[in-house]
Amino acid sequence: MRHSSIKFDIQFVEEKVPVVVDKDALKATIETAKEALKEADKYTEESVKALEAAVAEAEKVVADENATQESVDAAKTAVEEATKGLTEKPAPEVNKDALKTAIETAKEALKEADKYTEESVKALEAAVAEAEKVVADETTTQESVDAATTAVEEATRGLAEKPAVPEVNKDALKAAIEKAEDVLENLEEDAYTPESVEALKGALETAKGSI
Repeated sequence: MRHSSIKFDIQFVEEKVPVVVDKDALKATIETAKEALKEADKYTEESVKALEAAVAEAEKVVADENATQESVDAAKTAVEEATKGLTEKPAPEVNKDALKTAIETAKEALKEADKYTEESVKALEAAVAEAEKVVADETTTQESVDAATTAVEEATRGLAEKPAVPEVNKDALKAAIEKAEDVLENLEEDAYTPESVEALKGALETAKGSI
């Protein structure tokens, strides 16, 4: 009896170990970039657009289940560089000419401070003092300059003249003084008491001082 030979071909199939792609760092970088973009108005349009584009591409990589670690790392680097590349807009030029003119006008008005009430003069002096601080401040904004200009202009317009002092008619007083002087010149010593004479002299000096 012949035995047939049977061959068994056994093949070992090596099972592929799934590659774990770490996207945590990329996600954190995207969040940082989005925080920066909340203040997009501070930065130039070009640098903002570059970061927005990098974030958009990075989010595609995060969503891609087949993304490799290399593509994740590349996206992370691109977002980081674009975030660092955000360029602040240059500060707008501040025009202080109108404020300086308002201050000069106010100072001219204050040369005649005696004409105005103490309260209105103090209000203008305070407005001018604050305005001069704004002029000296190299970091001030146009809004601050405009506000100071308005304050000085309003305080200048608010100067209130003192009420006019009515003119006093002193003719009667002058006549009384002349009469008193005449009495003293022609005074009979025994006609008046020394006290009354002194009283008249004192009143006469007071009256003369008020003319």
